[in-house]
Amino acid sequence: MSSDKDRKPSLPAQLSDEQKKINHIQSEQRRREQIRSTYDKLVDIVPDLTTKENRSELSILTKTSSYIRKLREENEGLLDETKKQGIDPETVINEINFKYDEKNATAKREEMK
Repeated sequence: MSSDKDRKPSLPAQLSDEQKKINHIQSEQRRREQIRSTYDKLVDIVPDLTTKENRSELSILTKTSSYIRKLREENEGLLDETKKQGIDPETVINEINFKYDEKNATAKREEMK
C-alpha cells in the first residue's frame, strides 16, 4: 500500500498564454527595477556621480570604474606607507575589517529597534 508520503503532488494547472505573458512582463519589470536600484546605489556611493547629471548606464559604469581604480591606487599607496613605517599591513587590514564589521552589526541592531 502506498502512503500519502509516496504520492506525487498534483501538477498545477497549465498557465494560459495570457497568464504566461503577464508573468513574463512582471518578471521583466522586477528585473529592470533591480537594475535601476543598483545604478541608484552606485550614484550614491561614487563621488563623481550626482543625481542631477545625465545618468546614462555608460556614464555610471565609466565613473564607477575610474573610482575603483583610484581607490585601488590609494590603497596600494597606503599599504606601501605602512610597510615603510614597519607596520604589518595584514594587521591594519584585519583591524579595519573588524571595525567595519562592528559598525555594520551596530547599524543592523539600530534598524531592528
